Amino acid sequence: LGFYEQTLSALLAVLFDPKPKVQVAACSALCLLIENSFFVSVRDEVSGVEREVNILVPFIHPLLTALHKAFDMYGVKSTLILIDTIGTLADTVREEIARSEYTPLYLPKVMDKFNELDDTDMRLIPVCECLSSVLGVVGLGAQQHIQVIYSRCLRLLSHSLQNGGDENGHYKVDESDGLEKDFAICALDVLSSLCEGLQGLFAELVSQTGTHDILFALMFS
Repeated sequence: LGFYEQTLSALLAVLFDPKPKVQVAACSALCLLIENSFFVSVRDEVSGVEREVNILVPFIHPLLTALHKAFDMYGVKSTLILIDTIGTLADTVREEIARSEYTPLYLPKVMDKFNELDDTDMRLIPVCECLSSVLGVVGLGAQQHIQVIYSRCLRLLSHSLQNGGDENGHYKVDESDGLEKDFAICALDVLSSLCEGLQGLFAELVSQTGTHDILFALMFS
């Protein structure tokens, strides 16, 4: 436990190195450390009951605080690795990252990059992958961004659908363009995560936007 904490603290310090190569290496090492986290027994101070929690849980706030600060000093490549680190953390600690005091530390930064990149920019793919990891656990914690995310994903899908559907209204992803297919897959992953996070409210979102047909058609594409 002490070694894990010391290693984590050392990596967080290296995140702020001015050299981009060091930044990328630090984020990559941090991802590995997060992926190899483990569960420990913790006794509840009130009930006295022991429960298993991820060793990262007590360090989520300082970890996210460090990542938040790093966004302001990182260049393009380092920022994408930083976003990947957030996705890895979400996959690992799940609902723990959804707490209301945590989401302002990472979600606005990820959304800034999501909104900044063009629909044909390959750098959008790792950002979508991060959102796929985050939205399923954050749910309504991302409420102010949900409409933007949903509309963008449908737009990405529309770019990759052949001719907007055939004479029977059937849609098919254009597999002749590998990049377009990658964008379509990422967009569907984000929508799936959004559906998981919103649960029944996702149906309301679809109804309000009148997009039943295209989502239904995609199920059979």
